Amino acid sequence: MNNQRESIHARLRGSANVINKIPIGQTFNVYQALDAQREIGLPVWVMGNGGSLSNAQHLVLHLRQAGFEVIDLMSDPAWLSAESNDRGYHGAIVRGFDHYRSPGAIILISGSGNSLNCLDIARHFKRPEFVPGPEIVGLLGMGGGWLKEFCSASVTVPSDEYAEIEDAHAAIIHAVVNELGAPIYGPMSENLT
Repeated sequence: MNNQRESIHARLRGSANVINKIPIGQTFNVYQALDAQREIGLPVWVMGNGGSLSNAQHLVLHLRQAGFEVIDLMSDPAWLSAESNDRGYHGAIVRGFDHYRSPGAIILISGSGNSLNCLDIARHFKRPEFVPGPEIVGLLGMGGGWLKEFCSASVTVPSDEYAEIEDAHAAIIHAVVNELGAPIYGPMSENLT
């Protein structure tokens, strides 16, 4: 029992240490990029895979609370599964872009920085016909991977452990959306028990 207790404590310490090393300058640049989207008036698209998808959905919730028009690119499982089954998973997300209003920014969340469908999105919007195109913002880990090269603003979490990266991404999300106006810090509503 002590081994499990020590292991749990070590994991929590590991995540806390990584969170303490989040680059503040990069995080502020992400905040500024998103804050600038208010003036543009176009939707913000958000994308992630696996645990990063969970963080992406968490980000969508808080950006909506802050008054942003947000589209979760993974929120239509019926269409995605049909498209993936009929035409292949690779590129399925990009093939669905016609369903949405053009974005002012795209937030790509990838622990490795090398998620293929996130890279598909980044490459799609770097094509000449989209210049200047939407701002690409990344929440990344593991050195930033290939995605870092496509991002105009990004935070690269200094870790190679997915769990630590995902924990740090959640902390970044909370810090940034709080400054954007989402009511996430402070006392809970008196209506809640």
